Amino acid sequence: MVRQDIVAGLKLATEKGESLMQAMISFYNAGYKKNEIEEAAQSIQQNQPQIYQSAPAIQQTQQSGIVQQTASGQTITPQKILPTNTLQNVSSYGIKKTTSKTTIIVLGAVLLVLLILLASLFIFKDKILGLFG
Repeated sequence: MVRQDIVAGLKLATEKGESLMQAMISFYNAGYKKNEIEEAAQSIQQNQPQIYQSAPAIQQTQQSGIVQQTASGQTITPQKILPTNTLQNVSSYGIKKTTSKTTIIVLGAVLLVLLILLASLFIFKDKILGLFG
């Protein structure tokens, strides 16, 4: 049985310009089972309409590139599709962040105050317990 959530995710990824293989790898890396991903991809491929169903295409190569002619004589010049290999950062893990000196100074001062409070609790524990008891 084909999982509809995987099918929907693969369709959405391909609509955004990602290849089906890249989308499948993304789902596999996310922890989905390989056979479930393959079933969903097969159902997507079966439901996609064929581009040239009405007439057989005759391909001929010219100096300017590939030109396709249909049986009715129409010339179709396909556009080049550039791969979209953009790197998307999901989290900031692995990216070096610069911290300002003021942040370090403030955190150091807070740590010093907390250490002084802890030491005073040990020193004056009898007087503090006398206040509560």
